[in-house]
Amino acid sequence: MSQTVINDAIVCRCLNVRESTIQDSVEIMGAESLQDVKSICGAGGGCMSCRSRIKCLISEYLSNRDTVKTD
Repeated sequence: MSQTVINDAIVCRCLNVRESTIQDSVEIMGAESLQDVKSICGAGGGCMSCRSRIKCLISEYLSNRDTVKTD
């Protein structure tokens, strides 16, 4: 499993979704896209201003997940 979120900031203010929820969506629930995360936890489904941040987090968590698998 990748490292734990130290600063569990709210990423999606419309739906009050924290970074750890997005991390769980990717690492535990298998989300691989913004649409997957939106379906799992709702993040990115409101005003949409958080979508670029969510995409960055997804990329980071997928990269971490792939590194863990190959080690």
